[in-house]
Amino acid sequence: MTKKFAISGQHYLFDVQSFAALVLALGGDDYEYALRDRTTKRVIEDVANGESEIGVLVETTRSKDGLEKVFDEAGVEFVELIESTPRVALPKSHPFVNAESLTLDQLEDFPYLYFEQEEDAPVYFAEEALADEHRRKSIACTDRASLSELIVALNGYTVTSGILVGISDGSSLATVRLDTDVTLHLGYIVKKDAELSDTAKKFIEKLEGNFDGLNFLANQNMSVVNRKAMEGTILAHTDGGVPLGLIEVDSLSAHDVGELIYFFWRACAVSGYLLSVNPFDQPGVESYKKNMFALLGKPGYEDRKAELEASLKD
Repeated sequence: MTKKFAISGQHYLFDVQSFAALVLALGGDDYEYALRDRTTKRVIEDVANGESEIGVLVETTRSKDGLEKVFDEAGVEFVELIESTPRVALPKSHPFVNAESLTLDQLEDFPYLYFEQEEDAPVYFAEEALADEHRRKSIACTDRASLSELIVALNGYTVTSGILVGISDGSSLATVRLDTDVTLHLGYIVKKDAELSDTAKKFIEKLEGNFDGLNFLANQNMSVVNRKAMEGTILAHTDGGVPLGLIEVDSLSAHDVGELIYFFWRACAVSGYLLSVNPFDQPGVESYKKNMFALLGKPGYEDRKAELEASLKD
């Protein structure tokens, strides 16, 4: 018997990843599945008329009231999975890519890309948070590939959840937190009082699995993560009364970085002598070097090579 299942969704990637994982998990040789990227209106209609069993979409604190009224009239209900902070998706070459956060005012000179809705659609049908804010430069798109390509080509941006940016655009885009009090509520809609199929339940499990508690770091710059780790360490040591020192260098030039490395070399040697340990006596390092030379076939280590290879097999 042919398996059938369909979902509709706005242009987010986490439902695509979940759908792919579902198909792989179900396997089988005979099935008819559908994943439909839709406008918000069409997502609601697909679920209401039974064309799709689940509709994946996003509410914001600004769009919630309007959407909930439409959901009620259509006979569907929204199930929230996770709350998220809006993020700005922009090219990795963008001048603001290393910012800790951004405001819309800072972005006013750059093109804003967004997903087009029907001409008569209310503003709360927009997929992007803060869609009601005026932009001087804006470009509407109907598919994710075009939007991603235009962001890169025009040094533009869009507003997204930042969750699971990948597959087609993860290598070219990064996200930065948007400075706003608006929040995203990611979830799905189903028919009211509907009994979900086993396939739908498994899809929801895959969807929930994508929100693993680490997605707040999705596409986060490592420079930001490192700085926050340092600041957290400073605060913890200060609160605990632990002495600490902060070392700063004038630049990341070869000269200044070299001086920093030399500083730590000397600090390591002095620490060893203070602990009555010879810092220049390193039998472990010498041993690994001899083993490496032997395994690489350096002349003079032939007997040692055979012995070591035999030990690795054991």
